[in-house]
Amino acid sequence: MRIRACVAAVTALASLGLAAPAAAHAAAPASPTEDTVTLRLAPADATAYKSLLQTHGLTRADRAAQLARALPSAATRRAVEAGLTSRGLRIVGETDWTITAAAAAPIAQGLTAAAKGRAMTGSDTPLATGAFAGLVTHIVDKTASHIRNHPLFTPAVVDGAGVRSLYGAPIGPATAASQLTVATIQLSGWDESEISSYAGLIGVPDPRPTGQYLSVSVQGADPTAIDATEGNVEVALDQEALLATAPHLRQRAYFATNDGTGFFAALEQVATDATSQPDLGIAALSISWGGCEDLSQPGAQEYYQAMDAAIQDVVAAGVTIFAASGDGGALDCGADLPDAVDFPASDPYVIGVGGTTADAALGQEKAWSLSGGGESTLWPRPAYQTSLTLPGTHRLVPDIAAVGDPDSGFSIYSGGQQFVVGGTSLASPIAAATLATSLASRGFTSGVGYINPNLYGAPASSFRDITVGNNGFAAGPGYDEVTGRGGPLWNRLLTSIDGSPALTAPVYSRTRRIPLKVAVPAGMLFSGWKAAITTRPTCDTTGAAAAPTSLLVPRDGKLAVFVDGLAYNGFCYAATRTVVVDSVVPVATIAAVKVGGTLRIAWRGTDKAPSSGVASYTVSIKRSGTTAAIYSATGTALLGKSVTGVRGKTYTVTVTAKDKAGNPSVAAKRSIVF
Repeated sequence: MRIRACVAAVTALASLGLAAPAAAHAAAPASPTEDTVTLRLAPADATAYKSLLQTHGLTRADRAAQLARALPSAATRRAVEAGLTSRGLRIVGETDWTITAAAAAPIAQGLTAAAKGRAMTGSDTPLATGAFAGLVTHIVDKTASHIRNHPLFTPAVVDGAGVRSLYGAPIGPATAASQLTVATIQLSGWDESEISSYAGLIGVPDPRPTGQYLSVSVQGADPTAIDATEGNVEVALDQEALLATAPHLRQRAYFATNDGTGFFAALEQVATDATSQPDLGIAALSISWGGCEDLSQPGAQEYYQAMDAAIQDVVAAGVTIFAASGDGGALDCGADLPDAVDFPASDPYVIGVGGTTADAALGQEKAWSLSGGGESTLWPRPAYQTSLTLPGTHRLVPDIAAVGDPDSGFSIYSGGQQFVVGGTSLASPIAAATLATSLASRGFTSGVGYINPNLYGAPASSFRDITVGNNGFAAGPGYDEVTGRGGPLWNRLLTSIDGSPALTAPVYSRTRRIPLKVAVPAGMLFSGWKAAITTRPTCDTTGAAAAPTSLLVPRDGKLAVFVDGLAYNGFCYAATRTVVVDSVVPVATIAAVKVGGTLRIAWRGTDKAPSSGVASYTVSIKRSGTTAAIYSATGTALLGKSVTGVRGKTYTVTVTAKDKAGNPSVAAKRSIVF
C-alpha cells in the first residue's frame, strides 16, 4: 500500500515465522523464555486432498464431507502429541492441520533437528525419516525469522460504486451478500472504531454492532496493538476498502503477531474456521502483507514449502486467496535481487494481484509503474501458465490487476484523518471483494476455492486487457508481467470460474432409470462424465465422454444423484440433485356406511415405504339406472363423499390412487346396495 503524503514506500519490515494458531487447548500459551515449533500433519488421504483442490460446484456440506476424509487422522494426531510430550514439549495450540508445542529453546531446536530428516519436497508428502516419519509433512520454527514481510501500501480516486462498475461486480441483495465472508490477515493491530467512523463517512451501516466486522485473535495476538510500520494504515485500507466495495459482505480480520510465528498460524486458523464453521461462508482471503522471495537464507526453502502447505489447506476449504504483488515494479525486491517477486503472491495457489491506474468514470485502466511483477525463482511454472509464450520456466506474477496507483487510489479514514491511499494492497482486497459480491449476486453461499486455472482458461473477453504502461516490463496484448491477464470482468468471468454444469432431474421418478439433463455453460468443454448415487472422495469421470442422459439406480428411496464432469482446465465440476425413486404402485381402499337416507363413502391410498406418498385420487360413483356417474372428480384432497341414497339402487364406487412419482394404483371397486 502507498500513501500519497509519504511518497517513499514503507520499508519497516516484519518478521514472519511458522506456528499454528492457538486452538481450544487446555495448556497455557508459550512463555517469552520458550520457543515454539509447529508440525503440519500428513493428510489421511493425500489423493482425496489433491482431488478436492481441483473440484468445483460442491455445496458446503459436500465439501465438508470430502474434506473430513482428507484431514489428519485421530491416530496420527495422538501419535504426534505423544511424541512431543515424551520429548519434554507442551502442546499449546492445534488447528485442523497443525500441532504447536513449546519448550525451552534447546529442547525445541533439538526436536526440529531430529524430526526433519529430509528437505521438504511437497506439501502433502510425509517426512521419510526422523522422529515423526510418515506422520508429519513440515516442521517449522523460528529459524525462518529472517523471512521478513511488510505492508504493501503506498502513502496516494475511486469509490466503492466505481470499483464495482469497473470490474463488472453487481452489489447484489444484502441478504445474499451477508451469507459470504471475506477474510484478511493482519500483522499489526489498529483502532477498530475507525471502521465505524468510515462507515458514517460513506453512508453505510456501522458493521461492528451487528458482527458484520469481527476481529479474530490468532495465538493471543492483540488486535489493538499497533506496530511501528504504519501497519494500522494497512489494516484500515483493507477493511475499509472491503466495506466500500462490498458493504453487505461479512468481514473477518485475523490478527497475528509479527514475531516469526504469525503468518503461518493465521493461514491455518482461516483454514480451520472455513472448515469447522461453514456457515461463515468464507469465500475469499485477501493478503496485503508480503516479502521478497529470497532463497539465499538458511531455512528459506522449508519456510516457503510450509507456507504453501498452509495456503493449500485454506484453498481446500473452498477459499480463494488473493495477495498483493508488491509496489516496487520489476525491482520489487530491491537492487540486490533484480527481477524478483513477492511471496505469497508468487505461490501457485494464490492469485497475485497487480496494480493499475484507473479512471473508473470512463472504465479505463493502464499499467501502474510500481505494480510488482516478474518471474519467481521458487515455484516452477504451473500448468495453467504453460500456454504463455513468455520466456522462462517458473511461475509468473501477477495473474490479474486492479486499482493500485495512489493517484487513482482510495479514500480511507485512519489516525483521525481522511486521506487517499493506493498500492497493490488496495488491489488485493478490491479483487477479493468484487469476486465475493459477484458470487453472492448469483446465490452462492460458499466459495469456489482454487480458480487460477479458470482465470487462464477464460476467454479474453472476460478481462479488460491493459496494454499501456510498464513496471520495467512492458504491458501489452494478452498476458504481461505488469497486469497479468488484466482487469477481471466478473460478470463475464464467473461462467468460467463456476463452470458447473446445470443438472436437471425429476424430484420423483417412477422408474429406477432416472432421466437426467445436463446443461453445459457456454464456453466450457468437458471430456469425461460419470453419474452415480453416492458421493466419491475423489473426482470420478471415468464414464462416457458425453454427458449422461439417465442413471440406472439399484433401489427405491430418497437418493442423492451426483454428476462429475472433467473440464478442459483440469477441474472436476460436481452437480447434485435429490430424487425420490418409487417404483411401487400404491394401494387404494374404499369404505362405505349408510346413515339414514345418506350413503357416506370414504377412500384411502397407501404407498409402502420407501415411497413418495399418495398425491391424488380419481373417483367415480355410479348409480344403477343412470348412464352417467352421479359424481366424478380428480384431486389431491379428496377423501370422502356423501350422496343421497335411493332405496334399492346399487352404487358402484371406483377409486384410483396415484403417488407423487406418477404410479397409479390398481382401480379399487366396490358396489353397495342402498
